[in-house]
Amino acid sequence: MGKTVQDVMVRALMNLGKTSFKSFKNKLNDWEFKEGYSQIPYRKLEEADEEDVAKFIINYYKESYGIEVTLGILEAIDERQAAENLRTALKTGKNQNILQEYSQL
Repeated sequence: MGKTVQDVMVRALMNLGKTSFKSFKNKLNDWEFKEGYSQIPYRKLEEADEEDVAKFIINYYKESYGIEVTLGILEAIDERQAAENLRTALKTGKNQNILQEYSQL
């Protein structure tokens, strides 16, 4: 069975390291979202681990917009290699359908 978008996102967040992961959560709390989407409450993010954050992103923003948000934040915190690794991981297997919805990959 192939990896889900959430699985790939968890792996990307786990590879950040403690300081960058904290920066990711802070930027996620400060991100300007598209109309119709709400911010994840910081109290939920504060003690959340990588799996929790990925789950929150998918639950709040669905897969397609969640990918867009995650990639944007990774680039905003100067984790461009992590963003590229995420793009590459998402281009394989069962994730290809979701990538067609998100054309910036």
